[in-house]
Amino acid sequence: MTAQQSDRIAVVGVGNLLLSDDGVGVHAVRILEADGLNGISLIDAGTSILHAADLLLEMDRILVIDAVKGGQKPGTVYLMQGNDVQESTTYMSMHSLGLKSALRMLPSAVKPVDWTLLGVEPASLEYGTELSPEVQEVLPDVVFEANRLVKEWTMESPRGGKNE
Repeated sequence: MTAQQSDRIAVVGVGNLLLSDDGVGVHAVRILEADGLNGISLIDAGTSILHAADLLLEMDRILVIDAVKGGQKPGTVYLMQGNDVQESTTYMSMHSLGLKSALRMLPSAVKPVDWTLLGVEPASLEYGTELSPEVQEVLPDVVFEANRLVKEWTMESPRGGKNE
């Protein structure tokens, strides 16, 4: 199912591919692109989330995929509303806070209705281009959850009601 014109959805992968598990968001978006997830914007923002802000203009929903330090075992998958991501929270995504700042800079008339963070607890943030075994193991689950959310969102109108 593809998103309708009124369902403007972006999936944004953020992270540094040179710091092992920090690149999980970028890896996930690349898989979604290869799988042919249609009707939405797939954005590989890397570490430049502030520079990608203009790509998020007029989106109704945004899903950010990133490494998140939440204090759980490596490979733990987190799902939280973007407005719940705060500097003081237990969950710490280096890039999602940059996204919150970027979204605050957008004119109020074009701010997204909603954004969600899909995060993965990293095992390693050391130099390296490969994901740790723990994060590599849950990457299919992350991609599945991203697909599930996008499908759910395409069944809803931007204001939360069901499409007829």
